[in-house]
Amino acid sequence: NEAIPLVVGNTMYVTSPYGAIHALDATTGAMKWTFRLPDNDQPSKRGVAYWPGGDGAPPSIIFGGLSGGMYSIKASDGTLNAGFGASGVVDLKTPEVMQTGMNLAYSLLTAPTIYKNLIITGAGTGEGPGGSAGGAGPSGDTRAFDARTGRLVSFTSRVMLKYSAWVSTCEM
Repeated sequence: NEAIPLVVGNTMYVTSPYGAIHALDATTGAMKWTFRLPDNDQPSKRGVAYWPGGDGAPPSIIFGGLSGGMYSIKASDGTLNAGFGASGVVDLKTPEVMQTGMNLAYSLLTAPTIYKNLIITGAGTGEGPGGSAGGAGPSGDTRAFDARTGRLVSFTSRVMLKYSAWVSTCEM
């Protein structure tokens, strides 16, 4: 687990390789709450993001699961934000990013980036012809979601270049 703790005020938020997010008192280490991911899912291995809330939505902890879900839980008590996506979870495995197959693995390898009321994320992609899954998997395109609702507000597709075309235009 490469989790990076996040401290906001006097609360430390950490991911666990055992399928949970924990909130601890940053001074004493006492457990405040634990959120267990459903269906044996595991949180992203490199931490969580904090959104301070707004327009009636509470401050939230945002993170991805290895199954392809992006979760929003209340920073105060670790319960799912019902108004975010489908009962607190947005399915990131959509056809436009899963171009090589919907049944392939998808994960957010790092915490999403928060900018104002946007959650900005990419995806863990396949690692080329000889690598993990032979280059198959999510496209890694950048997407932005509304932090209150989980609605997709921006999608930036990568430019598709063939390796040979790229090599022929590079100057060494």
